[in-house]
Amino acid sequence: MEAIKGLIQNQRGLNSVKPDYIVGFILLATAYFIIHSFFIEPNNIQVPYEHLTVKSSGKPIILVHLSDMHIKGWGELEEDVISKVKETNPDFIVITGDFVNHTKRIPLAAKFIDTLSRIAPVYGVMGNNDYTEVDTELLADELTKAGLKLLFNESFLITLLNGQSLNLVGIDDLKSAILGMDSALPSIVLAHSPDMITQLKEYPVDVLLSGHTHGGQICLPLIGPVITHTKLGRRYASGLFEFNGTYLYVNRGLGMSVLPARVLARPEIAVISVWPPVGKENNC
Repeated sequence: MEAIKGLIQNQRGLNSVKPDYIVGFILLATAYFIIHSFFIEPNNIQVPYEHLTVKSSGKPIILVHLSDMHIKGWGELEEDVISKVKETNPDFIVITGDFVNHTKRIPLAAKFIDTLSRIAPVYGVMGNNDYTEVDTELLADELTKAGLKLLFNESFLITLLNGQSLNLVGIDDLKSAILGMDSALPSIVLAHSPDMITQLKEYPVDVLLSGHTHGGQICLPLIGPVITHTKLGRRYASGLFEFNGTYLYVNRGLGMSVLPARVLARPEIAVISVWPPVGKENNC
C-alpha cells in the first residue's frame, strides 16, 4: 500500500513539472522569433537570379534591381548591399523607389547612390514615401547630384557597352512615358507599385520592375503575407510573374516600414538577365 502511495506522489510531481516545461518552451520560442524577426532576417539578404527571354533583344542584358531601401543609417546592411551588387558586375542598376522615410536621411541615400554609381550607371523612380514623407524636390536634387538618373514619366534610351540598346521607362503616368519608346528595342519599365501591370495591356512592354510590397514584410506560415499594399492580391507580393506577354518582377526591397521586422520575407537584391531567343543572339 505504501508503495502505491509513493508511485501516486511521484506521478503527481511529474505532472506538476510539465507546465513549467511548456512555459519555458513558449518563452524560448518567443525570444527566438523576436531576435530572428528584428535582428537576423532584416539583415539576411537574398540574391535571386532571374533569366528572361525577350524577342526584341539582340544581346544579353544584366541588371541589378533594388527597391524600398528606406535608409535609416549606414552600417552592415548597406555595406553588404554594396558588396553583393559589385559581385554581380551588372550593366546597370535600377531602383524602384522609397529611398528614405525622413528628409534628414537624404544625405544617407545620396551616399548610397554615390557608392552604387561607382559600380554601374544607376536609374530609378520615386516611391510613394518619397512624395509624402520627405522634401521631394530636395531628395531628387541630392540623388541626381550623387549620380542617379531619375525618370519622371519618361523613356530613356540606353546603349550598353556590348552595343545592345533598350528603352528604360520610368512611370507614374503611363501614356506620357510610353510615347517616347522605340518599339523595335527591348523595353524595361520601372514603377514603384506592381499595380501598374494592369495598365500595360495595350502597350508593347517586355518587363515591368516594381517593389512597394516588401514581400508582405510579415508573412505567416500557411497564410502568407499579412499586408501587401497591392490590388493584385497576396500571391503577387514578391517574385516573377507574366501578364499578357509582359514579365512582372516584384522586389521585396531592402528596408522596412512601420514595424522594423521581417518574417519569411528576406530583403533582396534581384539580378535580372534579359536574353534574346535561342539562336538570335548577335555577337557582331
